[in-house]
Amino acid sequence: MAAPVDLELKKAFTELQAKVIDTQQKVKLADIQIEQLNRTKKHAHLTDTEIMTLVDETHMYEGVGRMFILQSKEVIHNQLLEKQKIAEEKIKELEVFARRTGLSGLLKATQLAEKILSRAQCEGCRGQHSGNADGQKGTVKSTMRNFFLPPSSTPIEWDRPVDTDVF
Repeated sequence: MAAPVDLELKKAFTELQAKVIDTQQKVKLADIQIEQLNRTKKHAHLTDTEIMTLVDETHMYEGVGRMFILQSKEVIHNQLLEKQKIAEEKIKELEVFARRTGLSGLLKATQLAEKILSRAQCEGCRGQHSGNADGQKGTVKSTMRNFFLPPSSTPIEWDRPVDTDVF
């Protein structure tokens, strides 16, 4: 009887680990995109700062593909400001997305972890699943924590109820 439940726990652990890894990858991708947008924004700002030091009659050329188009200083200045504004808006969107994805992933992982713990500590199994192969009790939580959390992360209090009002 212990083998089918152990297989269910293993399957649940694997599912939980996949969800956590997926969430971490999405958040990491959003962070990379945010860094790229910050560089783009900074580049546009520095270029604009240099352009503003030039006299108004200076000939400026905008690179378009393989050619250069003569533009006024004001047009180039407005394009750089627009580029900065668009980058800032995208950064805010990505930060909100990363925050929501991270929180929802953590919430799903916590709910699934609670489900696993309740299944592992059910009264009908007489404590067979609350220990390891040596019969030691209370190792399901630490096993689960070690299974899907990176070593550098802070431990999550699994006994604490989940706050669903986050969203």
